[in-house]
Amino acid sequence: MKPGRGWVFLLLGAGTGLLFLTTKLSWLTPVLLGVLFSQLPNTPSKGVFVRVFWFAVGFFTLHLWWLPASLGALFGPISYLLFALMVPILAGMWAFTAALTRLLYGGNVLLALPFSWVVMEHLRSLGVFQFTWGTLGYLWVGSPVAQVADVGGVYLLSLLGMLLACFLAQLPRISPVLFFTLPLLGAAVVAGLAPTSTPPGALKAALVQGSIPPEQKARGRQQDELSTYLSLSQGVPDDALVVWPETASPVALDEKRKAELLHINPRWLVGAPRWDGDRSFNSVTGLSASGSAAYDKRILVPFGERFPLQDQLPEMYRWVFSSMGLPELRGVTPGTVQTPLEVGGVRYGTYICYESTFPDLTRQLVKKGAQVLVNVSNDSWFGQGLGARQHFLMGTVRAIETRRYLLRAGNDGITAVVGPEGETLTSLPRGVRGVLLGKYTPMDGETLYVKYGNWVVGLSWLVLLALLAHRSPWQTSPKDRLKSHPQG
Repeated sequence: MKPGRGWVFLLLGAGTGLLFLTTKLSWLTPVLLGVLFSQLPNTPSKGVFVRVFWFAVGFFTLHLWWLPASLGALFGPISYLLFALMVPILAGMWAFTAALTRLLYGGNVLLALPFSWVVMEHLRSLGVFQFTWGTLGYLWVGSPVAQVADVGGVYLLSLLGMLLACFLAQLPRISPVLFFTLPLLGAAVVAGLAPTSTPPGALKAALVQGSIPPEQKARGRQQDELSTYLSLSQGVPDDALVVWPETASPVALDEKRKAELLHINPRWLVGAPRWDGDRSFNSVTGLSASGSAAYDKRILVPFGERFPLQDQLPEMYRWVFSSMGLPELRGVTPGTVQTPLEVGGVRYGTYICYESTFPDLTRQLVKKGAQVLVNVSNDSWFGQGLGARQHFLMGTVRAIETRRYLLRAGNDGITAVVGPEGETLTSLPRGVRGVLLGKYTPMDGETLYVKYGNWVVGLSWLVLLALLAHRSPWQTSPKDRLKSHPQG
């Protein structure tokens, strides 16, 4: 790439990030990716890294701009500095994947890249970082293709998106990617358009949206938060399950408070902190006349609920916290048990906020008997930008993967009932206080994704190994062959 051309890929990536923000145009994402990928077979690995890096910087800057914009209003300029460090890390993951694939597979890079991309996205969801925003499979949300998530999860959707991008990158030449892409996409569209027989809602849920300002929560939890939720829950029909969002209660639920809740209604799922000695948990308590049980959040938000290397870098964290006007924070304890909460004879697969972007967590809950998915969240930190909507749309794919109704209660939204096809059945506007009454039906059975999990990731590893083992001279680019066999 010639000097000064990085801005071209930066703008191309920004355009892709802009498309990815919408559900009506996100399906065009593979077209712009195809433009980026079109020259990869004839570009050295170093050049591939540079091109994809700048593209990804543009993509993630647009895709995640709501993050510093919303947090900056609460915590000041330090939010923009942290964002400036975060974007290159995410961009580096994309660039390293593309460059390594080019290095290993030569001119056959576009055949291998869809599979290495799936592996990268899966690895990115593990370990210390655990960041799932920008997973390409979500480009299909709202389209018929999204319905095949019940076969292979969001990683199958990512594979389809990347296959299409790499196919478009090689037009008008017919490439081996063609034989994967068109049949798979055609089958996905046909499956997505096929009629379904989703049972109508039979049970009632009352999803409570207290809309407590994040500034109020940051100043210290107040008793009037609890009073707000108690007041909103008065008058809810006795035959409805009452769901409070993440950390709706500022205090743990002792026996006296549980009795108070049961006096109002016989069935509850309540977002509240839980303490075990000096350890705190972000929890949901299931409560009925037959007893209570809690689910503790297992996947904690990095740098929000857990602080990697805090003991090794205490001074750095103190500086960051003081720059944001916060006291020195300590993370909450991750939960270790992942079982549904049974309330009123129904098994609810309950998970908290950020966990809604991790498909294997909801899959495990359904394998253990969950009949309904329940996501409690607090997206008020996102402000009124696009972050909360992104979070919500990513979470709707969990309903498709498992073919379960999804009840979602958010502090200031998005509070909604989502059907097993990922469709929003009813919802509350963001930022208002109210109670959403909706209907749902407990469902049994396992989808192929629930049964076999992330088989697409395993398949991708096998394809990559097979391509590497059978790499031959025709798979290298013309430039590579020229270097290997100079003329004259």
